[in-house]
Amino acid sequence: MSFPQMGSALFFPLQLHFFTIIITIFVILPSFRTSNGIEDDYKECSSLVPCGDISNIEYPFWVDQFRPKYCGHSAFELVCPPLSGTHRPVLQIHGEHNDSAHFQVLGINNSAMTIVLLDFDPQGFDHCIFPFSNLTEAVAEDLIEYSTSVENITLSYDCKPNMAEALVGVKNYSCLHTRDDYAETIYYWRNDKTKDEVHKFCQSIQVPVLGNDNLKRRNVTLESVLEKGFELNYTKTYLKNCSPCEKSGGKCGSSMDSGFRCFCKGWDSSSNCLESGDLQPYPPPNKENKTRFSKLGVILIGSG
Repeated sequence: MSFPQMGSALFFPLQLHFFTIIITIFVILPSFRTSNGIEDDYKECSSLVPCGDISNIEYPFWVDQFRPKYCGHSAFELVCPPLSGTHRPVLQIHGEHNDSAHFQVLGINNSAMTIVLLDFDPQGFDHCIFPFSNLTEAVAEDLIEYSTSVENITLSYDCKPNMAEALVGVKNYSCLHTRDDYAETIYYWRNDKTKDEVHKFCQSIQVPVLGNDNLKRRNVTLESVLEKGFELNYTKTYLKNCSPCEKSGGKCGSSMDSGFRCFCKGWDSSSNCLESGDLQPYPPPNKENKTRFSKLGVILIGSG
């Protein structure tokens, strides 16, 4: 008549083992997976990848094919050949309002935090290349700025016929409108207050160029100046968040909502891998919970 008691005695350890398995599957293992996932993010963002003829791509840039979006700033996507449609990488700058600007990349200097961009296709220079992309509308000024080597030149087009005399001696070139296929004369010069009156009779835009090539030199053409591109400085993007992160041993990246993330070895942070004024690293998220569940698992297993 002791069989029911024996059944209860056998059933109770089975309950404990079943409960232990549930805790392990739904609590302990996901915690380890989360930690390992962040560790993978740290390793992923530590790797420097090439894009076309440019090597060692790092923050704030990301490459959809090789470097995840979370390893860069959401605004700065690089598209590599052949997907870029050209033999060069293309930088897609994503704005806050779903607008974007596209530029060919001539070079990136990681140490100087500069990138040289080209705003048109030199092979299509016989066609009118305006309007140029508007960087100021696409990206906030706290992310990028023109480097000190950049100056603006003015392009004027669609000028009224009675302005022909005023434009005598001003450098110009002719191009074809893509849609209507008619010739248009484009006048260009460096910013000059004496030419301000031209804006009243022509459509004008300002274009950034590297200032080393002075358009006042006779042998310099607009095409030769434009095809050298212009230089942007992304120091603000780096110094704002990334510098403190890297100094603390972390790797810079971003979260799903495009906020800054600092990936550390085993956890991530919204700022850096060190507490303010302390040399001890931040504890991994829910460290106390992980420890508590781990101890609970040991107790349950031991009790079984």
